[in-house]
Amino acid sequence: MVHHLHSDFLDNESRYREAQDFWYALVGKLTKGVAGQRDWRRTTRATFADGVTLVPKDGNPLIEVRSRGQRKKIQVIQWPPESDDLELAAWVSPREEWEGEEVIVWDELTLNLSLSNESAALAEELIGSWIQQDMTSDGMQAIIKNKVG
Repeated sequence: MVHHLHSDFLDNESRYREAQDFWYALVGKLTKGVAGQRDWRRTTRATFADGVTLVPKDGNPLIEVRSRGQRKKIQVIQWPPESDDLELAAWVSPREEWEGEEVIVWDELTLNLSLSNESAALAEELIGSWIQQDMTSDGMQAIIKNKVG
């Protein structure tokens, strides 16, 4: 049995922001003191590219951060708990984005989870590994396989 956190984050905007703040604080704590720490930036958008249409606050994604120098991203997708078991999946995949007239390929760690003390501890380990400058996508996939299955 796990101990759920922010399970009501979809109930209202205030609770949603609290869940986002939880993740931003965790990433901030992990990047503090790491080479290139100031390069990690929030990229979660409030609107789509048109600047008008609001992005749904459905937890997909709850937050996104990136390091331009490392060409890495972290995306957290969070949903309300469906059981009392640990609910977490993780993967690394390339993601292409247009910036002006240039296509940039990012390696993105995605954490897809229901937040609990236990999933947060595992997510912290995974993010901590991913933000290291020498961590490759293949290396991260091996860690995910070992820690998550």
